[in-house]
Amino acid sequence: MSNTTQNSIHYKSNFIKIVEVLVLHEYYMNKNCLTIDFILNQENRIKIRNYGLVFKQTGQGFVILQSIDSKTISSSFSGPITFEFGMVFKDPLFLSLTDIPFRYNQLLNFTNEKAIGEQLHESAYVGENDIQPHLENGIAGKIKLTLNQENEFFGQERLESNIPSLKYKINFDSRTFILRYNFYFTTEAQDIEKFYVLNEKDGTRYENFIERKLENGIEAFSLELSNEIKLKERYDFLFYLKKYDELDKSFSKFLPHPEPKNLNFDKTKNIFFNDLFITLD
Repeated sequence: MSNTTQNSIHYKSNFIKIVEVLVLHEYYMNKNCLTIDFILNQENRIKIRNYGLVFKQTGQGFVILQSIDSKTISSSFSGPITFEFGMVFKDPLFLSLTDIPFRYNQLLNFTNEKAIGEQLHESAYVGENDIQPHLENGIAGKIKLTLNQENEFFGQERLESNIPSLKYKINFDSRTFILRYNFYFTTEAQDIEKFYVLNEKDGTRYENFIERKLENGIEAFSLELSNEIKLKERYDFLFYLKKYDELDKSFSKFLPHPEPKNLNFDKTKNIFFNDLFITLD
């Protein structure tokens, strides 16, 4: 018998999962939003401990575990119990990449008392109805979970190990925008009508350049793609700047993909632009 077999040890967990909360975001390829921390204040830490529970963050959200040796079978633990969890948004660009009202000082408020199935919000994604004004700067969040409505976890004569766990989700959508390339010449200006942008994926050409002055005073030629695009961690399209020039057919300049940091809101047009600036020699 190998040493590996001889030394193998099988562990049996003394905890069962009773609640899981997943936070998903359409911006990320795997939808896992890893930029949010979940915290407990002192009052809720004490409640978690008194009920024989363990709170644990995961890569997708958090879980609540209950000890199978829990002493909370007493009738004194019967009835609903509410726990609150704070949400800390660590990504400074979260507001830019998320399709929620574009303003600071807001509190995202979730509760399973109004859950739609597994969702802790009314619509398919978090929206205006899930947000309250907030006195502090930045974005904050709060999740309120009421458990044990039917004494399924606490206050029973015996603790069942096969009780289905509760699973909840918070779904964030990514923000949509118009992609706008801004071209400007660093030396002698050329005829912009000789240029066009090619979508290599489907062969679409864009050539409706608009001359405008940038905030820094530089004259630029802007090209707005007509269709709205969702912010993503990665894109499957490739855009190139090309020329209608028989003497310079090989000219091809790769155009960068949009990023959350380049997002800005145009109040006059009431739309978001993702501005990318391209120098031409």
